[in-house]
Amino acid sequence: MKLYVIAELPGRKVIIKGNHDYWWSSIKKLRGEASENMYYIQNDIIELGNLVISGTRLWNYPFIKWHSIASRNLVEVTEENGENDKKREFDHEKIRNREMERLERCLSKMQNSDGKLRILMTHFPPVGANFEANEISRRLSENKIDVCVFGHLHNIAPGEVLDRNMDGVRYIFASCDYLDFKPKQILEI
Repeated sequence: MKLYVIAELPGRKVIIKGNHDYWWSSIKKLRGEASENMYYIQNDIIELGNLVISGTRLWNYPFIKWHSIASRNLVEVTEENGENDKKREFDHEKIRNREMERLERCLSKMQNSDGKLRILMTHFPPVGANFEANEISRRLSENKIDVCVFGHLHNIAPGEVLDRNMDGVRYIFASCDYLDFKPKQILEI
């Protein structure tokens, strides 16, 4: 991965691990190699001025569905088709439970950040296309998360409005191909 291209972009960049980030070795090593304007988080927090940012990967959950707005052959992820990766077998329930524990750890670490804007980054979406409340979104709302930025999904039809507020949380879909590989400013600080 050529992260120097990202590092050279203006502003601060906070990065979490996705499900295909095989280049991600260890958080300690990445932090040791990071430039002064790049930050790596993994189930922990970083405080930048009036912001506290946390992040975790999550996983596919049966109550989160996106197929209704997808274009060009998006296949809904299920236990049967896994990650559409025939080479790997996944214990989905074990991974889901572990990722929920990691989410709880992130939320717990953000609790002492009163007065700061709370941003949670997840790789997998914490809500479905219909933006209905679910177990994850309720936890984000209960923990007063201000903004949740997520990705993972591909081939989403252009023009879909995927920057919405729900129960006090602003959810922003920021998958690279959806954004045409252009950075998206989340806040102006």
